[in-house]
Amino acid sequence: MPKLPNPPNPGWLPFLKMIFGILLLVLLAGLATVIGLGKVEQNTSYGLQDILGGLLVLSGGYGQWAFGNSKSDDKD
Repeated sequence: MPKLPNPPNPGWLPFLKMIFGILLLVLLAGLATVIGLGKVEQNTSYGLQDILGGLLVLSGGYGQWAFGNSKSDDKD
């Protein structure tokens, strides 16, 4: 039986989460920009509301994760 590789360092997980979140936000912002570049009407811009809603949720979650108080900060 072949030896399995060692798992990655757990210290990298928050960094990778942050990179993934930023890339996802940039991708959604790019999609919203491409859709919103022309004549924007509710009848012709299908999916814009869903993309903007996703941007709001992701940016809110990212802001809470990055700048929110943790329980360890309250024990001063």
